[in-house]
Amino acid sequence: MYRKLGLILIVVSTILFLFLYLRNRNEVEPTRFIDRLPDADIIGRADVLEMATEFMPTLYYYKIPVREFVSPDFFLSQGKAYGIDFQTPLYFFGTESDEKIKDWGALIPVDDSSKVLDGILAIGSVFDVRDTIIFDKKIYISNSLNLAVSYGKDWLLVSSTKKFPRYLRHVIQAKRNSISPRWKKFLNDETFSDKPLVVRAISPRLKENGIESLLIAPTGDSTSITLNTRVTQFDSLSFQLKEDGPYFDAEEYSNRTINAHFNIDRLRGNTSAPLYRLLEKVGKKVSFPLDEFLDAWDGDVAFRMGGIQKIKEEYIESELDENFNVTEVVKYKEVKISGFSLYLSMNKRKENFLTSIFQKGILTTEGNKMRLLYFPPMYMKDSDTSLLFHTGRYAPVVRTDSSHYGLWTFDYTPVSFSLDSAETKSIYGKVQIPLKKLIRDYLPETLEQE
Repeated sequence: MYRKLGLILIVVSTILFLFLYLRNRNEVEPTRFIDRLPDADIIGRADVLEMATEFMPTLYYYKIPVREFVSPDFFLSQGKAYGIDFQTPLYFFGTESDEKIKDWGALIPVDDSSKVLDGILAIGSVFDVRDTIIFDKKIYISNSLNLAVSYGKDWLLVSSTKKFPRYLRHVIQAKRNSISPRWKKFLNDETFSDKPLVVRAISPRLKENGIESLLIAPTGDSTSITLNTRVTQFDSLSFQLKEDGPYFDAEEYSNRTINAHFNIDRLRGNTSAPLYRLLEKVGKKVSFPLDEFLDAWDGDVAFRMGGIQKIKEEYIESELDENFNVTEVVKYKEVKISGFSLYLSMNKRKENFLTSIFQKGILTTEGNKMRLLYFPPMYMKDSDTSLLFHTGRYAPVVRTDSSHYGLWTFDYTPVSFSLDSAETKSIYGKVQIPLKKLIRDYLPETLEQE
């Protein structure tokens, strides 16, 4: 009796298990918004409302014409009218080619798909828009804007026309938990999570240089934009930041400045390191002895260039003497040159390095001065622990500072950059770009109104 009862319980339990299993298997979980994100070299997140708030001071300071149409209130009103959820981040993507972003696109959250078509038709009343069918899905195309659009219950896909079919196929065929590893890693990354705009780049060009990824989060104030950055290598960094080191104060007319302090023990002889390859590429044009330099260098550099200094330059002039004989006379003239100062911390291998650059003609003597490549004649101050080159009569003051900072002028725009910290494979920094020159070049009418 008990045996029969046990057998009946086993049969009933098995049937119940199979019923529940088959029922759950047939219930397909809905695809999430993030599962639909197409893979690309460049991916990113944008919180539109926070981004508008972040950059409003810049737009109003320079009186940019579109400033009234990029306010948080404007985006909220447009989102409400056309069913777009601007209170949730949108995601964008693109392909890098020849240092340009191509085949770009964005996936935008929708909270009321019944209103989206009204927005598309509103755009169509201004620009040429036609519709067609791809993958049984209606899409809207504007050739003049190089733009294609389609939408679903909770998403709106916008992209350039070339890759739109590929992006659309991925979006409509995505399944639950089909999010790509690249997007999953990006979304789980807490770095710059407090910033309204974050971009992550992974490309063949970066990979060739040993860079796994580049993360950028732009922020702004009224006059400039700051690029918060993280560079991550495939392998461990070949250098680390020192706590402090020699430093030149920036002068009023300095247009190029670098002050940095590295521990480079792992860089010496590490020919596969991205920094080594960069230095090798820069020095190759003049046959710079990189290995000898790294052996002798202790990792500190202070560099300053800019401003005008006057030096006396010797020259030979032919003159007639009292007997009308031609004689050569040594004379001096004042010459204006750009100020130049360079400090390098060195070790006991310094002499080997100096010998090598003298032999290669990179450093030459000129009277009581030295000439380094195409730079003007300079004084050289040599000690057991350093090399100091300077064009001024007096050596610049070298002080100690913890900053890792630089400034480089590009087309009259002083771009400053700093290194903030370093981890095993990543280094963090900032690049600050003043906007006045860029706006004058591309939107000159805005500055004419000032």
